[in-house]
Amino acid sequence: GSLAVSQSNFHLYGYDHNIYKYSKQDVLQQLNEFDLKLGIRNTGENVFKINYDPSIRFNYFTTKDQVSELGFNISVDADRRINNFFKLKASAFFDATSVSFKKGLQNSFSNNISQFSPSLVYETSVYKINGGVNAIWNNGDVVCLPNLYGELYLNNFPFIFQAGFVSKINKNTYKNLTSVNPYLSVINAQINTLETEYYGGIISNISKRIVASAKAGVVAYKNYQFFINDTATGSDGKSFLLSNEEKINNFRLQGDITYTIPGKLMANGAITFNGFTGMKTNQKAWHTLPMEGRASVRWNFNKKLLIKSELY
Repeated sequence: GSLAVSQSNFHLYGYDHNIYKYSKQDVLQQLNEFDLKLGIRNTGENVFKINYDPSIRFNYFTTKDQVSELGFNISVDADRRINNFFKLKASAFFDATSVSFKKGLQNSFSNNISQFSPSLVYETSVYKINGGVNAIWNNGDVVCLPNLYGELYLNNFPFIFQAGFVSKINKNTYKNLTSVNPYLSVINAQINTLETEYYGGIISNISKRIVASAKAGVVAYKNYQFFINDTATGSDGKSFLLSNEEKINNFRLQGDITYTIPGKLMANGAITFNGFTGMKTNQKAWHTLPMEGRASVRWNFNKKLLIKSELY
């Protein structure tokens, strides 16, 4: 189980300070969240030989005098090994969000999605293949997307080759959107993003302590949400709006390297390049990141003390 309560304060900034004289309270964007999660999973083999990990989650997200979101999520993950080569996996979730407004004339609405993802895994000493589908119910629209990926091990080469054709849905709640851009204005509707990725790459054991990987792929989005400055006539321009792009592609390159001293130290560095193309509604890929870098260190100083650091 986990319980979290948080409050974050931001101040809207995009207005002309020579024209508008706002106090700090006038431009305050206050984000409040209460989150409760409960789950249970098996730690050993049971009579049915099924590994299970169900959970339930409640989330209440509000902004100062504006938006209120109540979320409920239930998910179940399970797998069972059939024999030495085959494993059956299945996951399902239902995610419901109810949105209401504290002020204004906006109408309340809901944003509900569910997904069922069965797959069959075949694994040998040479390769591993996961074949499955994602059946997604997105506010009444039903789509069936692939969930195929695999790895190939070659004894004469120090590489693992990987490839995939995978998909997922990104729920664009106000909570999730403001985690990307906390200066977002109130939105009167929510459109979720469908994501499909085609990728290939390699993983290599450079030495006993160094593992590196590289991956290239194309990510196709349906209904991607860009953030744009509010420049509408009569607006003071202090917040951001959403601009929906029906279809867009992202050519993505990723690299990763990890150095490990077993039981003592693990250091990791990763870099990602994103190249968005195919915009029709928007001139550019507003508020996206052409490059992302990550680094982390975990050091077991002694049996009782772990020191870790992360950089993004």
